[in-house]
Amino acid sequence: MTTLFRRIAVAHDGSDPARAALELAFRIAAGTQAEVRLVHVLEEPDPYPELAQVAPALERMVELAGEEWRERLAAEAARAPAGVAASAEVLVAARPAGALVEYLEANEVDLLCLGTHGVGGIKPVVLGSVSHHLLHHAPCSVLLTRGESPDRAPCVVAALDRSPLAAAVAAAGQAVAAALSAELALVHVVEPLPGFVDRGGLDGVRDWLVEQGRDVLRAERDRLTAPLEHVSEHVLEGTAREELVAFCERRRAALAVVGHRGRHGFAGLLLGGTARHLVDHLTCPVLVVRDG
Repeated sequence: MTTLFRRIAVAHDGSDPARAALELAFRIAAGTQAEVRLVHVLEEPDPYPELAQVAPALERMVELAGEEWRERLAAEAARAPAGVAASAEVLVAARPAGALVEYLEANEVDLLCLGTHGVGGIKPVVLGSVSHHLLHHAPCSVLLTRGESPDRAPCVVAALDRSPLAAAVAAAGQAVAAALSAELALVHVVEPLPGFVDRGGLDGVRDWLVEQGRDVLRAERDRLTAPLEHVSEHVLEGTAREELVAFCERRRAALAVVGHRGRHGFAGLLLGGTARHLVDHLTCPVLVVRDG
């Protein structure tokens, strides 16, 4: 049994995508023995120094809203599968995004699950601008899911390149695939060669790159420890972002796993800008794994 995910947080705002994220978090937790924490952030009202008399009323409003959300989250936590420890917490902060990042750091969360709406980019609609901020700055891996729950074949796709982060992506794919009783598809994409490559040696270079890709997949498959029904390896040729989206759609993937280096935007993403492209265009959930 893997312990890759020991503590899972779910940013919950009551929306359908947030509920879908919670259901997926419960399924992963049931298969990994992780605990689940439901978190809601109440945005603190702006102070009105010129109207000091309204302060007590605002504080009471926040207090009542907090009580209501604790009851709602407690009811959601009570639906956790047998054997999954689930709890709920309500935060009050002027900057919800920053408060959530601090919560994740302080509580050593390994995976954050949250929802997003629609296809075509991360939109600040699940937790205001919070979902967008967390995708960029959360100190842990982030799993984004949408409101739909299509009937999908049980396949988890892990996109691997030749960087050290490939091991973390494969490990996350293994953990989720085992938890979901799904096939794990390890995928490497050989990008088109630049124009300055000598045409005469083109085939030899491409063959070498394809073999390097196979080596990456074999190495990561050898690391797998979780009991999986089926693991497949796929070396694709083309533009990584397009090939991965097409592959996930062909296989009707239940979830895609990609990597992200650092915490300051998408400039250092595994496979270049591919992770952002998958988040923008896939209808299935996307797990963005961070190094460290």
